[in-house]
Amino acid sequence: MPQLSDKRIFDALNDMYEAAKSGAPDQWVTVYKDISNILSCGPGALTAFLPRTNNFEIVASTADQESLKAYEEHYQFVSPFRETLIKLKPGEYFSRIESCTNEEYEKTELYQDLFRRQGVYQYEYHPLSDRPDLRGGISFSRPRSNVSFTKNERAVINFLLPHLQRAFQLHLALTRVQ
Repeated sequence: MPQLSDKRIFDALNDMYEAAKSGAPDQWVTVYKDISNILSCGPGALTAFLPRTNNFEIVASTADQESLKAYEEHYQFVSPFRETLIKLKPGEYFSRIESCTNEEYEKTELYQDLFRRQGVYQYEYHPLSDRPDLRGGISFSRPRSNVSFTKNERAVINFLLPHLQRAFQLHLALTRVQ
């Protein structure tokens, strides 16, 4: 597990605000990878949920392209967590471990056909905005062998999320102005 260090955390903060200014998709990938590496996470993503199309679109992810395409085209619609994720407000979060038993989860199509292959056992989702026209969020995953976040990792998540929310909302505002 990588060391939780102030330098890595501040580098991630810098990358967030740079991504907000530039808006380049590869910058958001860097932001996601920064956070994912700090927390030793498996596949996950920064997503945008567009209510008008009823779709989650992937902004940045560490998952392979084939899995991303499968998720966007099918698995987001059969996810047993979909409606819960859509309704979450910033400051709330969804934890698969807290919301669904292992037995229930292991029977889902999402786990059987996609997440098991990727090693996704624990899954968390944190909303970044709840605007009527666009919502954003970040998801983290962990394998079965490393399910829980430590107290220090949870503190890092709680520290970084308000900054990520601001950077995401700043990005949306700058995009609208441009």
